[in-house]
Amino acid sequence: MKPIAQILVIIASFLFLNVCPSRVSSQDKPLKKINWGVTSLSGGNWIPWIAKEAKLYEKHGLDVELILLRGSGQTSAALLGGSIFASPVALPTVMLADLSGADLVNVAHTVPGVQTKMLARPEIKRAEDLRGKRIATSSLGSLGDFLFRYILRKNGLDPSREVTWLSIGTPPERLQALISGAVDAKKLRIRMICRESARGFGFCSMPERK
Repeated sequence: MKPIAQILVIIASFLFLNVCPSRVSSQDKPLKKINWGVTSLSGGNWIPWIAKEAKLYEKHGLDVELILLRGSGQTSAALLGGSIFASPVALPTVMLADLSGADLVNVAHTVPGVQTKMLARPEIKRAEDLRGKRIATSSLGSLGDFLFRYILRKNGLDPSREVTWLSIGTPPERLQALISGAVDAKKLRIRMICRESARGFGFCSMPERK
């Protein structure tokens, strides 16, 4: 065998013995199992589902199970209890949990801003009309719960005394509660405005007063 051919054989053997086993071992390495929380079945939570369908988790050595939870209140409790590894949680909920001794960390946002309006019965036009009414939210401590309490307070209402808050699971369940008359208002994603306007419901105007 010529010297050049011998050198090529040696190099090829070296690469086979040192590179191939590492590839095989990395592919055979078991995936790390984690539970990932999803706060609702809505467009704002599409990222985890798309990543799972595209097998992006497996690409990075993860076996992810998506678990449907109800709002940031339930989700933060699951995080603190160790039932899930990560999940979208409203920033106010994270802050309150950390002030109470937790160690939750905010690493990214799933949407660029608030994409919610309040869908209400036709007779409710202003924030003042919500006095004594029932409002459905995903859970106490959720983003919608925090935002609407803040806006109601800015419009002169006491959200803890003058409004009844009902924790009702998923968006379809809250919509059904509004249609049946069990509640008088609920939060609604902006992308669903046209469809629900056709049902005869309106949107409560709640400008933030200084």
